Order: sequence, then C-alpha cells, then structure tokens
Amino acid sequence: EFSQPFWGDLIAQHVYFTVVSNDPQSEPRKLVTLLNGFGFKTVTKPLQMQPGPSGRMIPNNMNQEIIAEGLRAIKDPDVQNVVLVGGESDFVGLARTVASVGKHMTVVSTKVTRPFWMVDPALLNATSRFVDFVDLEKSIKK
Repeated sequence: EFSQPFWGDLIAQHVYFTVVSNDPQSEPRKLVTLLNGFGFKTVTKPLQMQPGPSGRMIPNNMNQEIIAEGLRAIKDPDVQNVVLVGGESDFVGLARTVASVGKHMTVVSTKVTRPFWMVDPALLNATSRFVDFVDLEKSIKK
C-alpha cells in the first residue's frame, strides 16, 4: 500500500514542536535532539498563552510555520507530494494550493480518535490521499 512510486524520494523531513521548558534534559528537548540526530529539521517554539476570541487563554500553535513550509516546498520542482501528519481545518487552504499547482498532499490522521487527531472533513475532501493511523498501524505490525 505504501509503495515507493507513490511516496517517492524523501527530500525533507520537518518536525514542529511547542516546548514548555528550555531545560535540555526535558523529554521534549531530548526528543528534538534525537530527531535532529536522525536528520530531521526540528522547529521549536516556546509555549505562549494568548487570549482567544472568547477571551479564554489558548496556547500558540505551529500551523502558520507548517503552512509556510508547505508553500515553500511546492515551489521545488522535485517535490510532488507533501505529507502532513495532522488533521486540522487550518490546512485546507494549503491542500487546495498544493492541488492547484498539480501536486499532491497526503494527510496522515484518523477518522476514529476524538477530538485531538480526528481529521477535519474539509481537509479530508481537499487532499489527494488520506492515510488513517489505524491502517498505518496495521501495515507496520505486518
């Protein structure tokens, strides 16, 4: 199911983290160091609370950075498929832009788990391919 012709060659791998602590021994920082060692470009942002529309404090997120990276990626003629692990509606515009330039976007998320990782239906409709974590887990276990 996850054959080489579909996925193609991996050109870049980016991981985005919001971190609470600057302590290099904290678990998220250790994970960042480990992923850097495996060749991932890690982007970190300190956790900051901001007032939301209702006045309730909400944490910042990395969606703007992820969208910007996706837009940069599709300018590369070697990039034919952008893979996003997540499912928020914030990425619908990116998926539509990727499609508008004749490229593909694969979303890896789930239709099962609620509410954190559940894929937004609009994003599901805008992508070229959807891979459910449940199916991915089955393929890995084989």
